[in-house]
Amino acid sequence: MHTIPKLDSLEAAFGRLQSSTNWPQGSARQRVSAVVASTLGYILLLPYLGHPLVAALVTLVVLRVMGLPFQSLSIVIAFVVALGSYYLFAVMLEIPLPMGILSR
Repeated sequence: MHTIPKLDSLEAAFGRLQSSTNWPQGSARQRVSAVVASTLGYILLLPYLGHPLVAALVTLVVLRVMGLPFQSLSIVIAFVVALGSYYLFAVMLEIPLPMGILSR
């Protein structure tokens, strides 16, 4: 008849999970925050600038945050990722993606 665990047991288990979590510190925390911020930026800018431009910008930011210097290689990688993801989703899978200013 004891199919519902006691509240004390749940609180103890949850407390153990929280205390054993190792959150990033220092520069690692800044990198995680930058990636989260760039993801939010993608969401906010997508309807206005469109997928190809925003995906390239977000890729540039993430590459920079991860330590790749802002050079022509990172620009090439960003545009390959943007155009490759567009081709995969919009062309091959026929999923409509916002084009933003590119559709005007």
